[in-house]
Amino acid sequence: MFLNPLVAISLIFSFTIFFVLIGLYKWLTWTREIDERFEISMQSGNMDGWGVPTAGRRDDLQQRLSKTQYFGGIRHQLLQAGLHVTVYEYLVIRLAIVLLSLAAGWLVAHNPLGGILLAIAGWVVPELYVRNRRNNRRKMFDTQLVDVLNLMVSSLQAGYGLQQALSIIVKEMPDPSASEFGRVIKESQLGYSLDDALNHLVDRVQSDDLALIVTAIRIQNEVGGSLAEVMQSISQTILERIRINGEIQTLTAEQRMSGTVLTALPFILGTVFMLINPEYMMGMFQPGWPILIPITATLMTVVGYLIMRQMLKLDF
Repeated sequence: MFLNPLVAISLIFSFTIFFVLIGLYKWLTWTREIDERFEISMQSGNMDGWGVPTAGRRDDLQQRLSKTQYFGGIRHQLLQAGLHVTVYEYLVIRLAIVLLSLAAGWLVAHNPLGGILLAIAGWVVPELYVRNRRNNRRKMFDTQLVDVLNLMVSSLQAGYGLQQALSIIVKEMPDPSASEFGRVIKESQLGYSLDDALNHLVDRVQSDDLALIVTAIRIQNEVGGSLAEVMQSISQTILERIRINGEIQTLTAEQRMSGTVLTALPFILGTVFMLINPEYMMGMFQPGWPILIPITATLMTVVGYLIMRQMLKLDF
C-alpha cells in the first residue's frame, strides 16, 4: 500500500522541519545559563524588570526579540505558570506539536483540511495548558496567602525584620509561595530595593490581595507604624474575601462547566467527523452558500461563550 504523493511529500516536509526545530532547540539551550547567572550575579545593572540578566546574551537579534511585546508577554505567562522553560524552547515545542499534528491529521483523514484542523488544535493546546497552569498557580497562591500573612505577623511580632520574615516564609511555606518570595529575596540581594522586588512579585502573580499587602508595606515604610497589626487586619479581610469568593465559585461552577462543554463540543465533533469521514464534512466547505454554515456556527458559538463568561464574571 503506497501513500498518496501529496501525503508523502507533506510527511517528509513536516519531519524535515521538525528536525530543524530540534536543532534550533539544541542551539538555544544556552538560554539555560540565564538561571545560573541569576544565581551568581551580584550586579543589578545587568538585570531587567523581571530579574533576568540582559548582559552577555549571545546574539543581538535574540536580545531585540526578547524585548518585543510578543516575546515579553510569553515570558510573562511562563513566569506566572512557574514553567522552567525559555520563550524559545516554548515556541519550538509548540511548532513541533503543530507539525506533528498536521502530518497526523493529513495522514488519517487523507485531506489537508483535516491536518490543518488538527494543527490548529496542536497550536492552541499548549497555550491552554500554560493558561490553566497559571490560573491554578495563582489560585493556590491566593489560598496560601492567609497562612503567609499569619507567618509574617508571627515573625514580625517576634522581632524579626521584614526581609527576615520573608526568609522564614520561603523556608516554611510550600510552592508557589516559597518560590515566589524566594525570588523576591534574590532580587533584593542583587541590588533591587525591597519595594521594587515586591512590585515585580505583584506583576508576576497578578493577585489583588497581594497588591493590597504590598501597598500596605509601602505605606508603612513611608509613614511608620506597626506592620504586624496592619498585616493582621489585612489577613482578616482576605480571609473573608476568600470565603465569599469560594461561595460564588461553588454557585457558578455548573454554569461555567456547561458553557465550556457546549463551546468545545462542536469543534471536537467536527474534528472527529473530519478524521472519520472527510468527504461528508467537506460538503460544508464547498464554494458558495454552504460555507456560511460553519462560519456562522463558529461565530455564534464563540459569541455565546463570551456572553456566558461575562454574565458569570463577578467583581467584589
